[in-house]
Amino acid sequence: MSIEEPLEPVQLPLLVKEAVKREAERIGEEVKKAVEIASQIRKFLKERGLIYRTFEPKEALKSVAIDSDFTYPPLELVSGRLFIVIRAYVFGGGAYHKEKPRFLNEAFVKFLKDHWNERSSLILAKIFEKSLALQLLRDKENGLADFEVVLFDGEIIPRVISIRSQIEKELFEKLIDITSKILEYSERTGTPLIGVIKRVQGRSLEALTSIKQPFNDKAMGTLILEPGEYVIIGSIRDIIGKLGDRRPWLKKMVKKIPKASEILEILYKTFNPVLFELATKIEAYIPEKLRNEEYITYLISKIASITGQTGAPDPTDRADRLCSLRGDVIGAVHQGMIAEVSRVIGDFSLVFKALGLTNPEKIYPYEYPVWRRRPRTQRL
Repeated sequence: MSIEEPLEPVQLPLLVKEAVKREAERIGEEVKKAVEIASQIRKFLKERGLIYRTFEPKEALKSVAIDSDFTYPPLELVSGRLFIVIRAYVFGGGAYHKEKPRFLNEAFVKFLKDHWNERSSLILAKIFEKSLALQLLRDKENGLADFEVVLFDGEIIPRVISIRSQIEKELFEKLIDITSKILEYSERTGTPLIGVIKRVQGRSLEALTSIKQPFNDKAMGTLILEPGEYVIIGSIRDIIGKLGDRRPWLKKMVKKIPKASEILEILYKTFNPVLFELATKIEAYIPEKLRNEEYITYLISKIASITGQTGAPDPTDRADRLCSLRGDVIGAVHQGMIAEVSRVIGDFSLVFKALGLTNPEKIYPYEYPVWRRRPRTQRL
């Protein structure tokens, strides 16, 4: 008799537990060494007055947070790939748009032929996200929106990738153009841009301290800073000057977007309770007329005041949830695409074959209702 049961979790084998135990001993030594170096770095920064204090602001930060999520890699179909992007914005702290709701998410769906690769779709997703920021900054200049700062979930300037096709070249040039215009409108409207870096890999603190780091900036900031403190690592120009040989992609970006050299890298810790007592790393582009120590303290204090348990500003977290591209959403888009194309050409059988998954085994993660449970055979 065949009955349906939810999949059972795989038991953790004993050999994996033993491997974890061995690795834990090695990691313990690494962490111990990192704590010692963090103490040296903190002493270095304190002696030079480079650790600053935030204050409790009287008013909330009027912000708009922007984020996006996308299928990477795109959903592989028999005759091509289905690429889906969802972007979202959230107004917070009394910010508003006269013609738009306080929060909104939008979708972009594109059927890609074989000559489109995964890297091209990644650039396309960034274009979709950054174009929203540009539109909102233009609306602010025209009096349609009111906000103090734009919060990005991720970096402000795109990371350079090696261009391998004409499509990639055209898309990347468009992304560079949009990013340049965003920095231009930041200056024109007096609006700082903040990139909240969650997955930190860089070790830029070395440019400030000349002390070799065992871990990335976020990890070291978590060990170095106390709640209510922040440190300005330096501008992109400063970092290139000290670590340029290790950041060739950064040099390329500054050549393409000269204003990017003024972006600051900053680490801070909020007074609010945060899981694992995480520090937060941000990129900050501050318009020239606001570029002074007093305003930077004001801005970081306001950002820190709305930073929640995840170590990210609350509007950024809400935008992240709004654009989350879950498996059931991907499945619904795929099914909807089959239905709509069938309606257009009037042949469901043909469309079902052409737009089916090229690897049907991958259907399960997308939570098609009929596939949410797998049959399991038992003998009675």
